[in-house]
Amino acid sequence: MDEKHTRDFLKRAKAYAKRKKLSLKSLSKKLFNTNPYALERLEEALNEGGGGPAHVHVLTAIEILGELEEEKEREPA
Repeated sequence: MDEKHTRDFLKRAKAYAKRKKLSLKSLSKKLFNTNPYALERLEEALNEGGGGPAHVHVLTAIEILGELEEEKEREPA
């Protein structure tokens, strides 16, 4: 997982939250096992050049976001 993929994940997560009219904290809870601040902290870590908080499981969150996005595609228009 590199910075480019992580930034892409954050961009997708923000777009998904906006489409579904969710706050980033609500989406963060879904993606990061009830942690409402994980997306915020991940973005801060990227912007500050840090490695991110250890409790943020980005790969799992990316997988969950993919599943959430697929659910939308399966919904009838």
